[in-house]
Parts: sequence; C-alpha cells; structure tokens
Amino acid sequence: MAVSNRKMKHFTQGRNRAIEVMVTTDQYNRAEKRAEELGVLRNSITKGKSNGWGMLGEEIIRDLLKCTDSDDIYNYDLKTPGGMRLEIKTKKTSMTFAPKPYFECSVCNHNPRQRCDAYVFLRVSTKVNKAWICGFKTKENFMKEARFFKKGDTDESNGYKVHASCYNMNISELESIDKIR
Repeated sequence: MAVSNRKMKHFTQGRNRAIEVMVTTDQYNRAEKRAEELGVLRNSITKGKSNGWGMLGEEIIRDLLKCTDSDDIYNYDLKTPGGMRLEIKTKKTSMTFAPKPYFECSVCNHNPRQRCDAYVFLRVSTKVNKAWICGFKTKENFMKEARFFKKGDTDESNGYKVHASCYNMNISELESIDKIR
C-alpha cells in the first residue's frame, strides 16, 4: 500500500531529547482512579484498555507543571498556571530505557479539531516506574510540521502499519518541556 506522505522516510536530527522522570505511587493511584471513572471514550483505539496509562501521563505533567484540570475535557486535558491549554498524548511502552530521538509521537486524525494550545507527548513504561517526557509542540506548529499517515499505511522508516489515520513527528523535532516550565 502506498504511503500517504513520502516525507516520513526522512529523519530530522533535532536537538530535543526525552527527559526521564520517576513515576510515583500517588500518580499511579490517581491515574487508576480517574481511568475507572472515565470508562471508554468514543474513538478509543484500545477500547478503553489504555485509559490508565493516558491518565498517568496527565498526572505526571500536572505535578511537573503545577497544572489544573481542564474545564473542557474534550478539547484539552490540563491548564498551566499561565493559562496554556495542554492536550497530553501518552504512549505506553514495555521499554525500560529512554526512547530514541527518531521515535515518533502521534496525534490521531480526529484529534486536530480539539481546541488546545499545545500537545505534550510522553512514553510511560509498563515494566518499570519510569516515564519519559518526549516534548511538546504548539498545536499550530505541530499541524504545519507533522507528517500525515492514513489508516493502513506502512511507515517505511520502521515498518509500522498505522492503525488509525494520524499525524506524526519525531521526538527530536519537538520542543523541550523546559520551555513551558
């Protein structure tokens, strides 16, 4: 099958690298409780099975940036003290080491309609109490710079068959979370 966006063959060697953080028991507990209350969201790729991991990413960023909850959970997850509306995108991984700069971060095709200011990307280990904050990108810049894949495309850079249409960007192309802190 043809790739929707041939630019995916390239790898941009940017400066950004994932930042490792330890996950606390309190963060796990809060995430688990919130995931149980949430249930299954419409358009959930995993039919709700990964809600807890997504919530854990939110809890990590909430603590790091001293964020408050969203007053509009469809459009964004957290709000920084300065008012920036953040949509948190978390991928679970069985890895126990930091993701490489060429690993990709994704936003599903149905999510670009969300009214957030920025996407924050994390990877959370299912094996150890670690997570990696991959970085962030303003929504505007992400949508300008990301590469689009249609469902069923194969990412020729890594052989991954795309399960849902999405926009992808390498970790190295993101901004460091330190720019929000």
